[in-house]
Amino acid sequence: MEAGSPDEKNLQALTQRLEYLSKARDLAHRIHNAREIDQLLVHLRSELMEFFEAEHLTVYALDHQTNDLYSRYWDAVEPDRLREIRVPIKDWSVAGFCARSLETVNVIDAYDADELKKLSAQLKFDRSWDEKTGVRTRSMLTAPALTAEGRLAGVIQLVNKKSGGRFTAEDEVRVKDIARTIGLALENLHRMVNDGAGSPLHALVTENLISEREFKAAIVEAQEGQADIETILTQKYKIAKADLGRCLSKFFNLDFLPMGEDPRLPAGVLKGLNPSYLKTHSWVPMRRGAEVVDILTNDPRKVQGAAELFPDKTFRLFVGLRAEIETLIDSAGNPDVSHAAKDSVSHILDELEKGQEEAAPKITEYVPTEKDNVIVRLSHKIILDALKAGASDIHIEPYSSRQTVIRFRVDGALFEYQKLPANHRMALVNRMKVMADLDVALHNKPQDGKIRFRPPGQPSIELRVVTIPTTGTDNEDVVMRILSASEPLPMERLSLSPRNLGEFQKLLTKPNGIILCVGPTGSGKTTTLHSALGTLNDGECKIWTAEDPVEITQYGIRQVQISRKSGVDFPTLMRSFLRADPDIIMVGEMRDAETASLAIEASLTGHLVLSTLHTNSAPETVTRLIDMGTDSFTLSDALLGILAQRLARTLCRCAKPWKPSDSERSALAKAYGPDFEAHFSGIDAAPRKAKGCVDCRGTGYSGRVPIHELLVADEKIKHLILTRAPVPEIRKAAIAGGMTTLIQDGIAKILAGLTDLKQVSAVAGT
Repeated sequence: MEAGSPDEKNLQALTQRLEYLSKARDLAHRIHNAREIDQLLVHLRSELMEFFEAEHLTVYALDHQTNDLYSRYWDAVEPDRLREIRVPIKDWSVAGFCARSLETVNVIDAYDADELKKLSAQLKFDRSWDEKTGVRTRSMLTAPALTAEGRLAGVIQLVNKKSGGRFTAEDEVRVKDIARTIGLALENLHRMVNDGAGSPLHALVTENLISEREFKAAIVEAQEGQADIETILTQKYKIAKADLGRCLSKFFNLDFLPMGEDPRLPAGVLKGLNPSYLKTHSWVPMRRGAEVVDILTNDPRKVQGAAELFPDKTFRLFVGLRAEIETLIDSAGNPDVSHAAKDSVSHILDELEKGQEEAAPKITEYVPTEKDNVIVRLSHKIILDALKAGASDIHIEPYSSRQTVIRFRVDGALFEYQKLPANHRMALVNRMKVMADLDVALHNKPQDGKIRFRPPGQPSIELRVVTIPTTGTDNEDVVMRILSASEPLPMERLSLSPRNLGEFQKLLTKPNGIILCVGPTGSGKTTTLHSALGTLNDGECKIWTAEDPVEITQYGIRQVQISRKSGVDFPTLMRSFLRADPDIIMVGEMRDAETASLAIEASLTGHLVLSTLHTNSAPETVTRLIDMGTDSFTLSDALLGILAQRLARTLCRCAKPWKPSDSERSALAKAYGPDFEAHFSGIDAAPRKAKGCVDCRGTGYSGRVPIHELLVADEKIKHLILTRAPVPEIRKAAIAGGMTTLIQDGIAKILAGLTDLKQVSAVAGT
């Protein structure tokens, strides 16, 4: 290869690109590993400056209390002391303008007033910092750091490109990449310590008795250690107990009751109560009168059990410090543990909890060793790598004379993970069958089972396994769906449009009726319904679910797993639920006429019913139910709404900005329909185009975003159901009522830069 030849230049460019990706990945890893905000604002600054080849750099974080930006820096006079700088989110500075507009700003000379006025008439550059430090600010590149939902988390600002001149278009792309990573990290850190804003003691910060950074550090230390936050604040940060008490009093609007040097409780005040129970819930009765009980508590929200322990009594609450409440309980000694004490609810609960702790079996985890069979180690390696890749399914596809192919499904698309020699295919398949407790000797019939698997140091997961005979001697395909237990998503994170979110939330307030979520397998229907149940799960209603399988668990909801081998199917459970005092019922899937009939009957007898169905669109669901034998009169009376959804692959963060050509815009307009220009001509669209990087394996896509259409069963729709109108009429009426179709919602997300037309067309059609 000759020096300076095109091949050499291409190789050199490729090498530089790989070096950049490697550095970007390492930096992103460092950012995500930050355990406190100061690591992002201060300690990673030099690495960021080197990465961007900038002379100076500032990372700002959003203060969620004051709604302005702040950053920190080392004091030049006192090198061990951190100082703070604050910037309002207004057009008074480049950083403030960037935070307000959420636009990336690239200026060649910050002193050029005309250049700044092109961005905003109010925008000016404050030269006092330059005068103080002796630095001459020239070029500036400023980008907003956004959360996953697109909300402001902070700002990153580069100052003075080392090579001189303006920061390049490539610099803009790179700073946006890192800004997104910083935004996610800031959001996670804010969530981890909750900014302390919900803490009764956060007033210590506003009263300048402790800094925000110290307060957050105390919260983290309390979460990780054995001491409570009050003890940490008094011992480590020298906060007076009186100041803590004043904060508690102000937050809960109750009188603070401090303890003296030798606190004592009246004799017999703890009779019939279990001290361990009181310590756990951090409250203690100070006086037990004939009608009124005085209670000292650290958190009035934890005193619910008092009503059961003191029936027919009213309560007068005071707040106190946790450590002093425990001292009071201990000072009472061990009161006479009479029969009343042993029979009290708190004592029984405490004993029961201890008994459960002692009887709880230890969960062991399997870690393959060198002594194990190679196939055993390989099978576990496959599962672990699938989990690491974020796969939803593992496909093992053996051939008689060719290599066995193993593929993972990630974000809805399959990719090849590995190939194995053909002579190992039966050993691997048999190992998976053994783990799933299937018949190893049976090769000519499909089988299904489950594998319970616990990765080292992680929560256990379940894999639903199906084996299917395929062509060739004793060949069997194995498909394993990974069912990792998860928590429900907040509805705000379902990517519902404002109209769909508002209407769907209104439907959930109805006391009875049926709400359906429809779409193909793997379109996120169960996730959506569990998010809905999460908003309804307020402790005041009884919620039953019948699911196959139970993938998402929620405390407070009674969930039942379908088991056809035991005769526990959807119709059987529906009948049982109706005899079990339900308020809300969720049926995992209406697979047959009997289940559909029972679900609609339940919704007509005073219950809210949620369920799923496999149909292509919301309007088609109506005809599908009628074809299943559902009476159109009862369906029109019971139906509240139908939410159809799909999952489209989202663009990776490596995606580049895309300005549609006239023909491409015409294609979008044609797919959307005649209202395209009316909806999108005035919005600030930011579409992107797939590119490909190491993180997304060159595909250009990472993750998935749901697209929806919500049909609300208004009077017009109910009349059409009653008259068995065809699908086009129902669709036309739904659109007139405000429904956006799947393709329309998908195009809105294309213009928002989340996905592209190729992916939307693949799941919703055009």
